[in-house]
Amino acid sequence: HDDRWHVDYLLNKVRILEEHEDVGVVFSPYQVVTSDWFGRDMTLRRWLLRPTITSGRPFDNFSNLLQSNNVATFSCFVTRRSLLERVPDVPKDTIAFDWWMLVHLSMGTLFYYDKNSIAYWRWSKNSTVGGQNFFEHRERGCNFMDMMYREIDSNSNALPEEKKEIFLSYQDRFAFFRRFYRHPDLAGFLRFFVRSPLWSLASMASLFINYIKFGK
Repeated sequence: HDDRWHVDYLLNKVRILEEHEDVGVVFSPYQVVTSDWFGRDMTLRRWLLRPTITSGRPFDNFSNLLQSNNVATFSCFVTRRSLLERVPDVPKDTIAFDWWMLVHLSMGTLFYYDKNSIAYWRWSKNSTVGGQNFFEHRERGCNFMDMMYREIDSNSNALPEEKKEIFLSYQDRFAFFRRFYRHPDLAGFLRFFVRSPLWSLASMASLFINYIKFGK
């Protein structure tokens, strides 16, 4: 068995896309499906990231996706084919295909939260992510974000002016995130906290939860 959708999942998504021509991505909340406790932390993650999501109207998700993937996985969203064709090829060995896709889509379109449909997301220790240990997971995650920021920076001239300003402001904060997340200590956390209180707290929580989840 794999991920499943609520019975009206696609119907709701198509209706929203038809009603809002400026929306290019429609996504739903998810419910974790697992045989044990592995992956249950993703439910907590959904609650923690819920304040970053605007409900009931289109919203710009670019700044949120520069910090974390508040949509989740491919099973949780749909997009327009015309927008999908503009997304650059995914670099080799990318572990977060969904996040890569979403951040590039957010550069040129608005998002809409469909709270009336649910994606049932299967988690297993036998998955690619489940087979990692804590340090491998942290390193691959940091490498992905490094690559994502470099790629956006190399094409920043193509961004709309307001998105370019957002990205430049996050580049500074990202440097503090990278130093703290790779080598966590109190001094690094405090420097990061001064620049971005919410991102730093979310990163601290992520380290703690992933250490428990994956172990050494």
